[in-house]
Amino acid sequence: MTLANSPTPAERTPEKPRGSIRRTFLLTVLPLSLLPFILVGSLVFFRSRALLTEQVRSQLDINIHHVADELDNLMTTAQIRLDAATRRRGFEHAIQQLIDNPNLSADALNQVRTDTFEELNQLNRIRGDINFTDFLILDTNGHVLLAANPEWEGLVFPELVTMLTDSHTGSALIYSPAEPWKNQLVLFVQARYTPPEGGTLYLVGLLNQIPLETILFDNAGNQPGGNIYLITRDGEFAGVDLYTEDLTILEPTRTQITTLLPLKDQFRHSSTTSKQHHILPLRSFNQAPTLGAYTWIDTLNSALVYEVPIAIAFRQFQTLTPFTALALVITLGIIGISLWFTSNRFVRPIQALTETAAQFARGNWAARTTEDRDDELGLLARTFNHMAEELSGLYQSLSSQVAEQTLELQTRSKQLEATALVAREAAGIRDLDSLLRSATELISQYFGYYHVGIFLLDENGRYAVLQAANSEGGKRMLARGHKLGVGQTGVVGRVAATGKPRIALDVGADRYYFDNPDLPETHSEMALPLKIQNRVIGVLDVQSKQTGAFSPADTEVLQIMADQIALAIENARLLEQSQATVAELQSLYSQQVAASWNRILGEHSKAYHFDRVRVKPAREEHLAALPQTHTPETRIHTDGLGYQYLTIPIRLRELHFGDISLRKDPDAPPWTPTDRQLADEVGRQIAAALENARLLEETQRRAAFEQIRSEIASRMRETLDIETVLRTAARELRQALELAEVEVRMGEMTPPADN
Repeated sequence: MTLANSPTPAERTPEKPRGSIRRTFLLTVLPLSLLPFILVGSLVFFRSRALLTEQVRSQLDINIHHVADELDNLMTTAQIRLDAATRRRGFEHAIQQLIDNPNLSADALNQVRTDTFEELNQLNRIRGDINFTDFLILDTNGHVLLAANPEWEGLVFPELVTMLTDSHTGSALIYSPAEPWKNQLVLFVQARYTPPEGGTLYLVGLLNQIPLETILFDNAGNQPGGNIYLITRDGEFAGVDLYTEDLTILEPTRTQITTLLPLKDQFRHSSTTSKQHHILPLRSFNQAPTLGAYTWIDTLNSALVYEVPIAIAFRQFQTLTPFTALALVITLGIIGISLWFTSNRFVRPIQALTETAAQFARGNWAARTTEDRDDELGLLARTFNHMAEELSGLYQSLSSQVAEQTLELQTRSKQLEATALVAREAAGIRDLDSLLRSATELISQYFGYYHVGIFLLDENGRYAVLQAANSEGGKRMLARGHKLGVGQTGVVGRVAATGKPRIALDVGADRYYFDNPDLPETHSEMALPLKIQNRVIGVLDVQSKQTGAFSPADTEVLQIMADQIALAIENARLLEQSQATVAELQSLYSQQVAASWNRILGEHSKAYHFDRVRVKPAREEHLAALPQTHTPETRIHTDGLGYQYLTIPIRLRELHFGDISLRKDPDAPPWTPTDRQLADEVGRQIAAALENARLLEETQRRAAFEQIRSEIASRMRETLDIETVLRTAARELRQALELAEVEVRMGEMTPPADN
């Protein structure tokens, strides 16, 4: 949209504000006011959570150490009692009988078994909760030498010996997948016995699990929702079923497996971590998030895990969160209300000023705001009123100027658009007459001038000859060959002589104006030179029916167009000259080639014949059977005997200097399009080869000529004696040209005539 088409203030509707200064004020100040409260509340919140977390971790640490101590005391007591049994005299006597007599009879073996395990059964009668359910005596290879259950004797448990000796204390909680304790958790305690004659035996006791189950169950009940379980050296999770109170295998979650099993291996192979523990987040068996404490118990050769649900551990903290949020909301409300009343004091004057500015923008030039304040807002109101006074007068004066400039820009834009179109049309035409005629019509059509003519200077530069015109009077002038003397007649003659534009705004007052009867309606005229590199080649003549029709801007635009037309005229002339030169060169070349071939054909046979054995010059009877007229096109014909002929012309560009004639027997298949295409291609190849041979022969001949000329000149330059030079020239010419006689004659020199 141009400036002239811009809406007036009365037509414009001020855009409604998308925001509110009150809302902006509140959104800016309220967060700044709340920031200290939020920071303090956040610090209190996170500090409380940190203290509670530390308290939960401390309680977990105490609980797991308590359970670990109970389990360690249980297994240590059982280990001490089993070690004491191996040192009793009755046990040593019974074992010695078994060692001394390995092939005892059944009765003797029963007696030894009775004596041995009678000593061991006394362990169960000792006051306390520790009871052994079975006993085994194994050698270092895991062979059962003696067992409380006779069915076990003779069995081999090498893995049991390895697991028990691998632990630091000789005791372990083991899950057995095979007989005789298939799919059971078994609590083993072992003691080494060394006989007097040397070697090692292992006394293995199967401990009653009830004390272990009691410890785990009682401590799990101390914490609501808590869970206590063991992880064996083989990675099995074992815990007490809260309903049956029995020790059972548990199914761990993925988090428990990936988090706890690596710790088990780390603790089991370390000798310094027996009292260490870890506190870490877990997902329990029911997928509930928990906080777990982990430690390793050497006496069980297992890990102990104590879990507390996070929801229960942080229950007190969770009750603090709603209270903190409620306090924050109340504080926010109090501050927001206070800021609302405060903002009204500052926002209302600004809103009034905004409304006044909107009325002023809609064209109400009398709109003014109140000036009832002495602060910065009052100063802003007074400044606005002063600005409104100045703008209301300034806008009225600018609107008229903008309209005038817009109209001028539109006119100039239209002229430039027309100039580009005329230049593009002129550049696309190559014929000079069509170019000039089209240029005059386009200029008249787009610029509205009733007469447009183009004059070109003649060869002598004495006259400007009219070459094209669009008006009826101009066409009559063309018909009679209208021309004006350069520098003598009219505005056109003056411009052709000086090479400078000339404008006659009133032709009646211009001394150079030529009153042309064919153009009686002319009141103003402008002539522009058509120049190529400062050389005037013609004149563009534009005439209007209006007085003062041309401005400096018109002169500038039309001069650009005149330069484009001059360039197009020069290009058209150069194209015509180039085409004429090319045609002349082609004609001379064809004549030269034809003369050269006529000379060659005069020196060689004009026809050759192939008789299926060799190629040789054709005889008269061969030529008589061929067509006697040359043809520039390939053709097929049949003679009176039925022979089929295919004649291919030998052509070099437009020069036809021979034919190839192919013949088939009467009973042979007719010529096919493929045969004809192949023959045409062969004809073109032969023509090219012949031309190359001709060029090579001429080149060789010229080279021989140059060599002879050079040798003669070289021999003549060997001496400065005139007579010797003449004798040498005669002798060399006779030998080179194989002449019978050469005569060199010199006479008197005649001076040139004076001009």
